[in-house]
Amino acid sequence: MWVKIDDGFATHPKILTAGIIALGIQIRAICYASQNQTDGVLPHSCIPLLLTGLDHLSIETGGNAHVGFGVDAGEIDWPAHMVAHALWDQHDTGYVIHDFLEWNVSKSERDSWRNKLSRSGKKGMKARWNKGKSSITNLITKDITHPVTSTSTSYNIVTGK
Repeated sequence: MWVKIDDGFATHPKILTAGIIALGIQIRAICYASQNQTDGVLPHSCIPLLLTGLDHLSIETGGNAHVGFGVDAGEIDWPAHMVAHALWDQHDTGYVIHDFLEWNVSKSERDSWRNKLSRSGKKGMKARWNKGKSSITNLITKDITHPVTSTSTSYNIVTGK
């Protein structure tokens, strides 16, 4: 599937004040929520996955009010940082991406689309495979599906009569 990311996302004031690492975490979070159809919910169990690799980063320059210079990224409480910058909200099971469903497809919408596509595909398949059948094919099909008929025009495949 796909996710929507506005072309102004990287320069949004919330992202600019949260920092470049928070931008990466937010993109990972959006992708996780879309792939797992969570409607933006980030359970506590997925947070380590979103933060993978941060223990190897140091913030040498560009610190802000919440993240100082010379700090190891793995030492920062990133979920609290994301909440403080209004990128995530608290949720019963962890966190939820702020306004996720305003910009992305919900699980119920995705399921509805899949059902519509499936019904359309079945309808198209039926129309394609039933189109142009000759009368002899219809009679053969009728004899196979209804072996006892009241008509005398049925065609026997074996005898040809």
